[in-house]
Amino acid sequence: MIKTIPDLKKAEAKEDFSLHLVFADGVEGNIDLSNIERKGLFKVWENHFNQFKIEGNILSWDENCEIDADAFYLKLINKDFFEYARN
Repeated sequence: MIKTIPDLKKAEAKEDFSLHLVFADGVEGNIDLSNIERKGLFKVWENHFNQFKIEGNILSWDENCEIDADAFYLKLINKDFFEYARN
């Protein structure tokens, strides 16, 4: 049986460049993105951090700036992919 990461149901941007995420299985928490420099692909965050779409488990600010929320889920449950897939 293949174990998949639950769907991202809700995401809310905070003023401190963090995201509050809620997944379908009830896991939720804050992910701090303030250490990522807002240049290059992430320049859009400078003025539009709170303007994103959720498409599956992808957070999309524009066609160039997308982040897969699967890694955030694993961080929130404090497991790496292999630990999660085994259990």
